[in-house]
Amino acid sequence: MDERSIERLLTRFAEGKLTDGEHCQLLELLRIDANHPIIDKILYQNQLLYVQSSREVIWASLTEAEQQSAKQRSDRTLKNILPGPVT
Repeated sequence: MDERSIERLLTRFAEGKLTDGEHCQLLELLRIDANHPIIDKILYQNQLLYVQSSREVIWASLTEAEQQSAKQRSDRTLKNILPGPVT
């Protein structure tokens, strides 16, 4: 299966839009080659998108004071683990 087909299947899977036939194709692909590099790449990209969108939803639900407090805690944490000033 080519990279574009794998990407399409995994994207549709992440969106919850697989047809029964596509579901069978994905299961077969994973059975045959679960360690295919493109599978890891696409799953990682989808995880990043999920984390980013979750973060945005959570951030939007915070009050301005809660956002400021979270930013200050984050800055302190970064200051402790990174060399140099935090901007």
